[in-house]
Amino acid sequence: MQAALWFWIPAISLVVGTGTALSSRSENIKNFSKSIAIIGFIFVLFSPVTIPESPSSAAGHLLGSIIGPCALLITGIYLLAFSGNVEVGKLSSTDRKIGSVCTFFGLIWLEGMHWWTWTPMLDGEVNPYWLVFWPTFLLLATGLSSGAAFSLRYLGDSRENESNFMLVISSLTFTLTVLGMMLDGPNITSETFRDHFWLAASDIFGLGIGVGLSILVFALVIWIYESSLPPVKSLDVPSQQELEQAASIISNHIGGEQE
Repeated sequence: MQAALWFWIPAISLVVGTGTALSSRSENIKNFSKSIAIIGFIFVLFSPVTIPESPSSAAGHLLGSIIGPCALLITGIYLLAFSGNVEVGKLSSTDRKIGSVCTFFGLIWLEGMHWWTWTPMLDGEVNPYWLVFWPTFLLLATGLSSGAAFSLRYLGDSRENESNFMLVISSLTFTLTVLGMMLDGPNITSETFRDHFWLAASDIFGLGIGVGLSILVFALVIWIYESSLPPVKSLDVPSQQELEQAASIISNHIGGEQE
């Protein structure tokens, strides 16, 4: 009951409030949903204090551990994205430098949680959710940055600098992944990292297969529905009277003598 009251209900409120705030058109509902989401987030964040004996508190502990570096990364990526080659709302070169610094320190902060003594520890052991988050983060960062680099270079227009930056990020996260699989950290062994990395890879692969099958089934249903519709009736050929009327209307609206 305590876990439900101090963690699960706030977690549900966070998800529902965020979704409602993003989808609702009413400003009053949006403001109310934002308040519910913020309150739920605070309760989840403080779950290690409110319910320290519950295993659910590990999620709140991880959230409090990564909120700082993740905020730096999100801020840095935002500043880098909108200070580049954009047509509307372009930020200044100073913002681009600030974004680079935020991204760099955000990655260093996260790296310190694996290679240094900043690892999220709960009751003298590594937070189990960190062992899920970190390999998944590296795998997604490598894949998404590689895909973004390819898209910017071959599908974008004059995006070479942004593509090169994405390639650097992809190479960096790939190198960190390989090092994590080969070398032991102060709190996480390479064997443990490899085990959770392959589990994360299987989860992402399964998620991709599920999304692909969902899109395929959706397209199949649409195709079957459209195939069952009767053919569209073609219009009859216009008569001579209709053609003369159309020609008369057109001749009354063109000419250009007054121009």
